[in-house]
Amino acid sequence: MKDWIKPEVARLRVAHGATFRVWIGLNQSFTDDDLRRRDAQQRLGTLLLPVKIGSEYREFTRQF
Repeated sequence: MKDWIKPEVARLRVAHGATFRVWIGLNQSFTDDDLRRRDAQQRLGTLLLPVKIGSEYREFTRQF
């Protein structure tokens, strides 16, 4: 895997044909057991990823 191209940013331009990864930090006030239970019940939270493709805006949502 390559080193990070940029430091943490609020917006990132991804070239056509390129890919990216995202890591989401979990609330550290929960214990590992709590997080495992929430994961099994899909109650960790919701990821909302706003994306602009060309001139069109879309929102991708996934419940975890």
